[in-house]
Amino acid sequence: MTATLDSAPSAASTSDRLRHPTSSVAGVGALLRLALRRDRLRIGLWVAGLVGLAWMTVESITDLYSTPADLEQYARIVEGNTALIVQAGPGYGLDDPTVGAVIMNELAVWMFIAVALMNIFFVVRHTRTEETTENTELTRAAPVGRYAGTAAALLCALIATVAVAGGVTAMLLLTDLPAGGSVAFGCAMVGIGLMCAALAAVAAQVAATPRAALALSGAVLVASFVTRAVGDIGDGRLSWTSPIGWAQAIRAFADERWWTLVLPLVAGFVLVGVAITLQAHRDFGAGLLAERAGRATAPPSLSSALGLSVRLQRTTIVSWTIGLSMRGFFYGVVGEQAESIFEDNPELESYFAHLGDASVTDAFLATSILMMALLTMGFTVSSVLRLRGEESSLRADHVLASPTSRTNWAGTHLLITVVGTTVAAVSTGLAT
Repeated sequence: MTATLDSAPSAASTSDRLRHPTSSVAGVGALLRLALRRDRLRIGLWVAGLVGLAWMTVESITDLYSTPADLEQYARIVEGNTALIVQAGPGYGLDDPTVGAVIMNELAVWMFIAVALMNIFFVVRHTRTEETTENTELTRAAPVGRYAGTAAALLCALIATVAVAGGVTAMLLLTDLPAGGSVAFGCAMVGIGLMCAALAAVAAQVAATPRAALALSGAVLVASFVTRAVGDIGDGRLSWTSPIGWAQAIRAFADERWWTLVLPLVAGFVLVGVAITLQAHRDFGAGLLAERAGRATAPPSLSSALGLSVRLQRTTIVSWTIGLSMRGFFYGVVGEQAESIFEDNPELESYFAHLGDASVTDAFLATSILMMALLTMGFTVSSVLRLRGEESSLRADHVLASPTSRTNWAGTHLLITVVGTTVAAVSTGLAT
């Protein structure tokens, strides 16, 4: 009887095993299913949006450059044009241009950036945001490993990336483009997606807030774009320091270089190891970079709902204004060369000429301003949605518990949205 009792596991030991699973990624399957269920709509919208954007670009380029002469004209326009190289890249394959090479020159950089942003958003949402909102405490109370949450977030981002890459690859194949280039482009998207997901995982360990993690990841992505642009303008060596440059270097539809896939994949796995190491050496709920201590007393400006709204959205307004102004400045640089760019392309020149009685340059700039106005709406939407974010995070409860009415609280946020949209739009126009 004694031997039987001694050999049976006690309730306490069973409980310990449940609370402290032997595997550091135990429960990752359940957390992955939860993440996919929560993000099924987001993933669907990202996949539909990016595949649809790629499809529209392919269709327009195929129609616009339908003959060898048209392709040669495009190559002459791009060759040596600094503004277009900054935007699109060095133009792999344009020495003997094909439709696929032109599509990659117009589409690749922006698809890589979009996939990178998608992965950054997904990983930060399922790591740092969950930890900040204390949802991670609920999942870690279950029998899950310490790194299961990070692993599930990375797998969720990878599944979304493969869905986008698979959709784009299938679309290119259905457009009768060569299989090698189509698959190479899809693999390049997966590579940069994996690397940026791992980058976001590292940022989630370093930063103490979701906004700081997004800002840190975004800053690295911007630096990657800048170094790629500077390298492409120069001798190309600096481009090899940029993940975007690595993705472009696969040279889809231009004598593919498959070995370049090793670069983002190795960097991604290294960053995953860094993220795991950092997670093991920080306190739960905190980042390696401690939050800056606030003032002992709030400034007088925060005594009103308007002052609080300004404080909450000022960083967003500045960031959007700088980003949109930089893009507007780029359109202005291209606009100065519009006449020379389009003089060898009668189709584009005719298109801009039919937009009105203005010159080709003015018509190009008018179209560019319209595009910038549509991008500015992105700030408008995100700024209004800040109301929902404040309410769902329960921070609005503290404001509405004061003598501030709901109308005043919402009205001040909408006022800041109007002012911020105006500032961003006017600054973009001046930069252009």
